[in-house]
Amino acid sequence: MSRFRGKFEVCLDSQGRFSIPVKFRKALDPEAAETFVICRAPGGCLRAFAQNMWNKYEDEIATWPQTPETVLLKTTLYSTLQESTLDTQGRISLTLRRWQW
Repeated sequence: MSRFRGKFEVCLDSQGRFSIPVKFRKALDPEAAETFVICRAPGGCLRAFAQNMWNKYEDEIATWPQTPETVLLKTTLYSTLQESTLDTQGRISLTLRRWQW
């Protein structure tokens, strides 16, 4: 199971890519197929989930009650989701316009 802990500041290159820290790449479960799901998080951060862990989290989200708060949270979360697969140099690409604040 892939669990990533820690805070890393990254720099995007001119094509909107950044390197996933080696520590995270080594911990990546083969079930993730080298794919990450990225979403906006509080505090102007991005949160990255290994694909297989996101699938489990998404199953849990589906069980949340339909309250105004959870509907807003789901809408915010799903509107910022992006899937990205590692390239041969261990980078993922972000769609830059999606992350403009």
